[in-house]
Amino acid sequence: MRYSALLLIAICFLCGCGSSGGGGRDGGQPAKLRVIVGGWDLPSISNLSVKVDGANVETVSYPSQFDCPEVCQQLSDYMTVKSGGVNFEIVAPGSTTNLVPSEFQTLNLAPNTQNTFVLSSSTASYVFADDGAAADGSVKLRIASVGEGGVSAWVNTDGSTAGDPTVSGIELGSVSSYLTFTPGRYVVTTSLSCLFTPNCIKIGPAALAANQNVTVYILNEGQSFSMLILADN
Repeated sequence: MRYSALLLIAICFLCGCGSSGGGGRDGGQPAKLRVIVGGWDLPSISNLSVKVDGANVETVSYPSQFDCPEVCQQLSDYMTVKSGGVNFEIVAPGSTTNLVPSEFQTLNLAPNTQNTFVLSSSTASYVFADDGAAADGSVKLRIASVGEGGVSAWVNTDGSTAGDPTVSGIELGSVSSYLTFTPGRYVVTTSLSCLFTPNCIKIGPAALAANQNVTVYILNEGQSFSMLILADN
């Protein structure tokens, strides 16, 4: 299976504009945000700059997806951002072109929420609202597809695709409901194929701990797909 690089940033947007402590422009509570950059067709994706309200916030050299074979602990922290509308840009080195599609160039997050922004390609981005409330003693898992529509997935301990899928019909840009599992090591296998091999895009076995919420992202890597697991709490 061929995987190209999968890229991720966790961004900290510092507060200002008449508020303190990361609050919104109206003095409300801040939001939480993390950003996945998985756009195989984006230019100079090794060193993109993130800007909020015209100010450079972060310039990052991104790791490979192979740095995160299980739950991506070191990259999934949320950072505090302003709630309400902010001008949001992601630009390549030496460029002034905003790679964020126009509908997200003013990013408006509700107070007291946590969110994941996915820059999937030069023309597609998505925002998902994440659930940080754990189920006592259990794992909550959901699957988001930003790479393909109509995806089904099996979640089990051995990667089998026997029986009905655990989740069916995940459309492009959508996410399943959280499902509850017993803590353990799980494989997530999708209905996506590698050339003539069915159900070959998978991730795991990954250790999922009690009281942990996770989202499994399916990303388009140009000629194939890749998967990433991030903790939501």
